[in-house]
Amino acid sequence: MTLDVVIATYMPEGIERVAKMELTPIPNVSYIVSWQNHQNHKIPEKLLREDIHIHRLNETGLSRNRNNALSHSKAEIIYLADDDIKIMPGALATIMKRFEEYPDTEMATFKMKETGVKTYPEGVMELGFYLPKNYNIGTCQMAFRRRIFPGIKFNPEFGLGSGKFELGEDELFHLSCRKHGLKCRFFPDVVASHPQDATGTKKITNPKVVQAMGVLITKSYPHSFLLRIPFKSWRLRKNKRSGFLFALINLYIGSLKSVRVKI
Repeated sequence: MTLDVVIATYMPEGIERVAKMELTPIPNVSYIVSWQNHQNHKIPEKLLREDIHIHRLNETGLSRNRNNALSHSKAEIIYLADDDIKIMPGALATIMKRFEEYPDTEMATFKMKETGVKTYPEGVMELGFYLPKNYNIGTCQMAFRRRIFPGIKFNPEFGLGSGKFELGEDELFHLSCRKHGLKCRFFPDVVASHPQDATGTKKITNPKVVQAMGVLITKSYPHSFLLRIPFKSWRLRKNKRSGFLFALINLYIGSLKSVRVKI
């Protein structure tokens, strides 16, 4: 079995962060890096290896960056990474082993060590359209079979730099997998750590971020989103991430815009 670690990075500072990652040479593993806004910066010497492939991209948006990396991948299994995480020792071997143990798995999610409290299912679990209570999925928890792309890919209207919905490209990607009936499983293995504060803990001032949340709530809970949006607004205020009215208005705006979002 082969595996590609797909990394999206941005600007010269980004490729320098990639160079500081512990990208250990492993048999049957390659590292695919898509590099936006590279400014013709020199590739760090540490990354000049046969198992590391860097592709410069002159487009904007995190989702386009991820899709570009995926388009250059050729391995059977893809693990999605960011330039600011640490891949745990033995994690890539564990990911491949899980796909071998459960050969019908098309999308796998794992644990990630982060600051704050994170809720995960207990033990191996199949994931249907509705996720377990309080469980949400981030990019660096996901690994999947290469063959699902480009049938399912990251929506360029979502994520940092999209200019439309500045959040949620990873959750929407996984939601698309579930909606299309792919075999999705959670595995209780810690595959990465994120030493910095997660995006989900920061104060929100950009309405496009909250509108993205509105889209995700509406698409994830098509029968109960009208009730969930006020509750989400209350939680954002309670956690001091946003004002209640600011959140409520933009969540509903996102909900209205979700009609045009295809998953």
